[in-house]
Amino acid sequence: LNKHYIQTANLDFSTQNNLNNILVGKTTATKFSGTYNGNNCKIKNITLNKSGINNIGIFWYLSWDFQIKNIQFENISLTGNNYVGIFDDISGNGNTSLITNNSFSGITLVGNDYVGIASYVNNAKLQALSGTNISITGRHYLGGIAWYVSGYWVALDALTLNNIQIT
Repeated sequence: LNKHYIQTANLDFSTQNNLNNILVGKTTATKFSGTYNGNNCKIKNITLNKSGINNIGIFWYLSWDFQIKNIQFENISLTGNNYVGIFDDISGNGNTSLITNNSFSGITLVGNDYVGIASYVNNAKLQALSGTNISITGRHYLGGIAWYVSGYWVALDALTLNNIQIT
């Protein structure tokens, strides 16, 4: 999916009773490599309880040239097995792979292994991210912004977290 999107209004999922999954770039065949500009709007009130399922997130399989920016994530609760995060499985090319200017409030992430706002980051830039009231629960490989960061082109810059609990 090499597309470019601009969010024009808040997305409120509070009336959705049976959310199966909310994923942008769900498989290697549909990996996301475009731009998602949240336009400073909110994505809020999402609850996914998939305790036996791997790869639970909102943006999954971000690949090569992508930008995810200007989104306010609010009241998000994700429960899965392994790889649980708002952003899951980020494999970029470094120079043009960017998650920036996003905020997180009232986030609950629960899983066994590999749990964090970004559950896996390889060759991407994470910058100007802020969060408050974040709870991350799991068994192994837990992180606030990211549990795993690698690659030659990785950059973490201007990250601010307040009232975060990792257990």
